[in-house]
Amino acid sequence: MVQNEDVIIREYNDLPRIKKRDLDGYVKFEILQDIPINLDDFIIKYKVLSLGKNKMDLQVILFPKEIEKICSDIAKSLNIKQKYLNMNFDIVQKLIDREKINLKSNNCIVLENLDDVIILNSVRNKKVYTSSVLSKEKNTDYIISLLDKEKPLFYYGKEDEFITQIKENGFKVDKLNTRLNINYLCPNKIVDTFDNKHLVNIGVVI
Repeated sequence: MVQNEDVIIREYNDLPRIKKRDLDGYVKFEILQDIPINLDDFIIKYKVLSLGKNKMDLQVILFPKEIEKICSDIAKSLNIKQKYLNMNFDIVQKLIDREKINLKSNNCIVLENLDDVIILNSVRNKKVYTSSVLSKEKNTDYIISLLDKEKPLFYYGKEDEFITQIKENGFKVDKLNTRLNINYLCPNKIVDTFDNKHLVNIGVVI
């Protein structure tokens, strides 16, 4: 599982519908129009978020080859067979697809609240469109400015002063409800706290 601000995630809306065989070249063209980077330094992945008669929405992910090599080297040194390299939003999407979390809304914002950063996932039609890693230090006002009071807001991870500040700014933020049968892992009294705090870790192995 990877959480890193160097991973670039872009959403491209209302693009002309392109034939599948032409998508690779078209995606690279759109990236270079948007970001001045060397594409040779990245692994490029993309998925179609919505498909209309003449238009489509794409999500593009640029994963640094340097990070992939580090993860691969670690796996080899530990004699671990590398199968998947998951990022946080991949795991959130997997949990949504497998109906392991109850969003109560197809369009919402899901926050992962960690010690030093918060990961903001924007969900539309049960698809994670964008995922941003933001430092919490001295950035509370900026992060709150990215939220939308019209959208349901859910969180998992730490329940700390940051969540309190969001509530004090008039947002209704609810703990993310899960549909995980993990009662055997810990006493019933703390099972909700356990699966909420360690949701991504659990998602890796589901």
